[in-house]
Amino acid sequence: MRHFILLVVTFVNLSLQAQDIAVSDLQAELEEELEFDQNIIKIEADSSASNPQSKITKKLLRLADEAFENMWYAEASKRYEEAIVRTHGVPAMQTLQKVADAYYYIGDMNNASKWFEVLFDNYQEVLSKDDLFKYTHVLKGTGRKQNADRILNIISEKSFDETAKSPSFLQYEQNVVLKNLKINTKYSEFGPVPRLDDKIVFASAADTGMFRTKRYKWNNQPFLDLYEAKTTEKDYELSGVTKLSKDINSKQHEASATFSPDGKTIYFTRNNDARKKKNKKNVNHLKIFVSNLADKWSDPKEVPFNSESYSTGHPALSPDGKKLYFVSDMPGGHGFTDLYVVDIDENGQFSEPKNLGPEINSKRKEMFPFVTKDNIYFSSDRKSGLGGLDIYQSTIQGGSIQNPVNLGEPFNSIRDDFSYMLKKDGISGYLASNRKGGNDIYYFEKEESERQVENRNMVSGTIIDAITEAPVPNVSIVLFDANHLKIAEAETDENGNFMLENLISNYDYSLNATNSNYEEITESLSTKDNVEIKLTKRLSPIDAVDVVTNDNNETMFKTEAVYFNFDSYTIREDAKEELDRLANYLVDHQDMKLKIESHTDSRGKAAYNKYLSKKRAEASKDYLISKGVSQEQIVSAMGYGEEQLLNNCSDGASCLRQAHQLNRRSEFILVRE
Repeated sequence: MRHFILLVVTFVNLSLQAQDIAVSDLQAELEEELEFDQNIIKIEADSSASNPQSKITKKLLRLADEAFENMWYAEASKRYEEAIVRTHGVPAMQTLQKVADAYYYIGDMNNASKWFEVLFDNYQEVLSKDDLFKYTHVLKGTGRKQNADRILNIISEKSFDETAKSPSFLQYEQNVVLKNLKINTKYSEFGPVPRLDDKIVFASAADTGMFRTKRYKWNNQPFLDLYEAKTTEKDYELSGVTKLSKDINSKQHEASATFSPDGKTIYFTRNNDARKKKNKKNVNHLKIFVSNLADKWSDPKEVPFNSESYSTGHPALSPDGKKLYFVSDMPGGHGFTDLYVVDIDENGQFSEPKNLGPEINSKRKEMFPFVTKDNIYFSSDRKSGLGGLDIYQSTIQGGSIQNPVNLGEPFNSIRDDFSYMLKKDGISGYLASNRKGGNDIYYFEKEESERQVENRNMVSGTIIDAITEAPVPNVSIVLFDANHLKIAEAETDENGNFMLENLISNYDYSLNATNSNYEEITESLSTKDNVEIKLTKRLSPIDAVDVVTNDNNETMFKTEAVYFNFDSYTIREDAKEELDRLANYLVDHQDMKLKIESHTDSRGKAAYNKYLSKKRAEASKDYLISKGVSQEQIVSAMGYGEEQLLNNCSDGASCLRQAHQLNRRSEFILVRE
């Protein structure tokens, strides 16, 4: 995996993949080469037509590709745009992919959205799942959720991704207040973690150099360091910000720290020393380091489960210090990056890493764990989220971790939200987010009376046979959102029952029920405020295609036309064909009974129309009996006059003759004995 990112400017947008920190002599050489080639381009651009535009374009693309390969994305994006301006026709797919990715990796969602849109418009049919998934992120990140849902639907239709599980969101009784901290700078701040004495340690790319600070070419920001600040119970702001010891901070990136309960051991993430030999793919991986405090912090050492072949990062200790959770893209995982755990014995030795499993790890990215006694919090870009990275919570019970639940708004937004931590009071804490365009640390607080409540938004129901009313097992139930994106599914049990849980309040869904032996049905429904919806739906057997369910959930015999002429109750020839089919059906199904309901149009007086409709019902009954249907099977023959018109052709309305004809009809409702 090419980019395993720990550091927010680098890793929030790319999510914890490997990064290349180009600060060695190679960087200086490449910078000189870029500067030389840029001068050549300027000379050629100013010269005569003997230097064709295509030659300049090729050099610009080469410069852009070199910058992209070295992960200098801020530089690469500019060079690609300069080349595209000079390109005649539609740019190559690879060029559009790289300029879109470059902006995506540095978190410039507006420009990323622009180029992903061009890429999608011209190369939709051949784009990879990863291209489409990143496009959904930038669409959500720019507030276009409906467009993102459309792309997710394309991913689903192409069978690129796993079927999404029903998105589960926590519900809150009171508002949660988020406040941006004064310590935030124009650079990135994130990863707040608690330390002893009410101190908070976090990562920042703040430029504190006295002279010219070396910039990270990924996003043109200074390198990240760990900082320490004080907090009090009375004030959520952090004060007294100082850099952590030079024994911890180096010339590389440092971030995502965690401390032992006594505060004397620190685990943190650092990228490989760029001066050391890189792997065959020219990538420096991230690694977890550990240091112990005596008079000063000891020289940081790597943990034994680091590797030169993959990355490890984002360490998080359990409150008792006996388990260390972390993130890695090591082989054998479930997605791009997974959450793992190791046990720490009394001698400080580590067990073999254990993957937390598919209950918590998705096919996308899991990052930034924070652990309390009862819960683990982490961020993920799985597709059930609100946009970018979302913060999730999983309950720890008896050593097992339950399915994650999205914290919902306001903790999560359409942008990246991560680095969640709780203070000792359990109702306040800090998180990081780039919801306002920059990676900042936010303080949050819940009122003491506030508590999380169970999400009772669900749909439960029973599927029965429309003829026999017996329960139908093995019916596939699929729930779609308003954009027809599949978000949940279930199958009826032996009693025909099903349940879909953890739905969103006040949201429009459609439910589809299918079984190979029955006609398919689709039902529209809307959730309310934390209320269970209960349904009973009837499926018509394939061999009983003449049976349908009306709006009142009644089983009706489907007729093409049992109509009557104006002011007449004589059975017409076309109606006889339909009544013959109905008679044959009733003779074959002696356990079924029938209710006949007949109607008129609005012309004439209401009292007369009531009489006329009654005569039509009796005529329909008599005809069926003449065809072998027993009188006991027909339980009623009612006339409703003009009371149940099928259109707006009421008294005084101007309607065509054909419109009035629709109301002169008999309908047939089947009743199981």
